[in-house]
Amino acid sequence: MVEHYLPNGEAGEEAREVSLRDFVSVVFRRKLIIIGVFLAALLIVFLLNARSEVKYQSEATIRISRGQQESAFTSRVRLLTWEEELNSEIETIQSQQIVKLAQAKVDDLNLRDSEGGEIKLTSANVSASTTGKSAVVYLSYRDPDPKAAQEGCRAVTEAYEDFRLQVRAVPAVEEFFDEEINSVRDQLDDWEQERARFMNEESVVRIQDERLNLLAIRQTAEVDLARIRAELAEVEAKGEVLRGRLTHGGDEADVYAFGDADEHDDQVLFRIRSELVLERSQMFDLMSQYTDDHPEVRAQRDRVAFLSEDLRKETRRYIRHMEARAEVIKAREDAILRTLRVVDTELSSLPEKEARLASFDRVLDQLKANYTALVDKQIQARIERSGSSDWNVLVLQPAGPALPIRVNDYVRMAIIPLLALVLGVALAFIVDGLDHTIKDSNEVESHLRVPVLGSVGKIR
Repeated sequence: MVEHYLPNGEAGEEAREVSLRDFVSVVFRRKLIIIGVFLAALLIVFLLNARSEVKYQSEATIRISRGQQESAFTSRVRLLTWEEELNSEIETIQSQQIVKLAQAKVDDLNLRDSEGGEIKLTSANVSASTTGKSAVVYLSYRDPDPKAAQEGCRAVTEAYEDFRLQVRAVPAVEEFFDEEINSVRDQLDDWEQERARFMNEESVVRIQDERLNLLAIRQTAEVDLARIRAELAEVEAKGEVLRGRLTHGGDEADVYAFGDADEHDDQVLFRIRSELVLERSQMFDLMSQYTDDHPEVRAQRDRVAFLSEDLRKETRRYIRHMEARAEVIKAREDAILRTLRVVDTELSSLPEKEARLASFDRVLDQLKANYTALVDKQIQARIERSGSSDWNVLVLQPAGPALPIRVNDYVRMAIIPLLALVLGVALAFIVDGLDHTIKDSNEVESHLRVPVLGSVGKIR
């Protein structure tokens, strides 16, 4: 400390201007404060830089092109502004969807980092940028592990490229149409099998032909039934007449006058009847010549009686034959009636079968129409998509080796010591301003307004 001796004890109050020399003197006088603040700032910057995590970054370069025609049916091209399109693509690259696709690629390939651990990708580590209106996009991925950074950058690049290819091929539309077409085809197969099973169970081939066949069978059966019933009526009538003649008596010769000479039984009866008529004629001739007691008359009468009894026996046998024949005819009638009932049942069931088959055919026709419509719409979608506005992605440079980077902002870290230096100087002036002691000869002359003749330094 420097002590100043004045020629008198009066202090000057006249103020004087501060010069550069005063500024420098304050700086040198408070240099410890300035240096301390500056060194503290440097220490803080050093610690922050030392504690910051070193990350590795891998970069890839892709080129995006656009400008396809709007549709296959027109040559117009629909485009948004380049900034809108490019910014949208950058946001797409950094989106979670692309990261999920990239993570799926990493998991499928079972990629590992440098230490053999699993690689987990996050959208926060993906960055994409471009220069101006350039069509080239620079894609990078950061990670504390260099191999994970490179594999992540490669996976994100391939995922974005695959995503654009999928969008161009309209996978969602194709998948939708494929699923719908397969579903309709399966339904067609099921309904066709159901229809075939129904036709097999019901023994149905063609309803109209079956109806015609059944009607023909019914018509034939009705004709046969009418003929058989007429025959049965004839046989029953003939039997009734014969039984009536036998019961009430009568001329047996007249009884068989209606006999059919073509039938065997009627021929026997007809022969006996003829013999009986002949014998009766002879008996009547003899009775006209002889008396009733004449031997020839009695003999002829006995022959007539024998033939009459024989005719009665044959008549009874013939009646039994007619009854048996009537039973056979009735059995044939019952069979025809059963046939008619079966035919009627089949005919009555045809409308229901027709309704079932019609319902099957309606469903099948609708499914076939749906199938055709879906195929046409799928073809139309492919045609429209083939010429629609599209993006093409070309990988100019694949993911390169990861390089170490620090995530700190070196510009701001460099400004911190400069600000600390300014703060130190300001603090030095504040402290110096709060110190009201006299520090040098200039302050003595300023306060006392007298010149300093000499000064003695600090005695050690």
